[in-house]
Amino acid sequence: MDRGSLVWVGLAPLIAIALISAAGRGIALATGSRPFAAVYAMLPPPALEDGRTLDRWFASHAVLTWIHISAGTLVLAFALFQFVPRFRQRHLSVHRWTGRLVLLAAVPTAISGVTMQARSPYGGVLAASAIFVAGIVFVNALLRGYRAVRRRDVVHHHEWMIRLLAVGLGVGTVRLVAIPLIILTGRRPLEWVGVAFWLGFALPVLAGELWIRTTRATSAPAGVGERP
Repeated sequence: MDRGSLVWVGLAPLIAIALISAAGRGIALATGSRPFAAVYAMLPPPALEDGRTLDRWFASHAVLTWIHISAGTLVLAFALFQFVPRFRQRHLSVHRWTGRLVLLAAVPTAISGVTMQARSPYGGVLAASAIFVAGIVFVNALLRGYRAVRRRDVVHHHEWMIRLLAVGLGVGTVRLVAIPLIILTGRRPLEWVGVAFWLGFALPVLAGELWIRTTRATSAPAGVGERP
């Protein structure tokens, strides 16, 4: 298996988890149901109660939640098209338009995410600091990526988009990190919010930096448009 295939083996599960989570939250908001009831039923009572607590909180902040999951879904879904070389080469115009959608959707994603955490009573300073730092990295990547492509600096544009996607993948990584923490310690999910946020966002960002540095010597991605 080549290096590119290995990257996608790692990316695909994280993107799938993030998109499935967003879909589940949207269904819960729209219908009041619990689309993953069978999964919840396997949780111990304290974890189940924490899940219900979070469901009620998101329902009480429905507008913010809808903005965040809708815009975030666009970012992750269309970001896929930005990192497939064959797609860039064969469908350059679609690559450019999906890139524009990613950049536009990233703005409400960041604003709504930070605002939600600022209003959240869960996780304390540790969770808030994780979200605010992730938000800064996300917005910085967005602005620098946009500026790079406007000046036709394709290489740095690609690198900043990797960083933006890495932060977005934190949504899926947080869940993967939280599960073993809960199982190994027996503590309630809400007790691990801050730690899960920090690890969940830091790990893909560090992996993204490693990927950038190991591939920096290669040529610029073929077929990337000069202007958005």
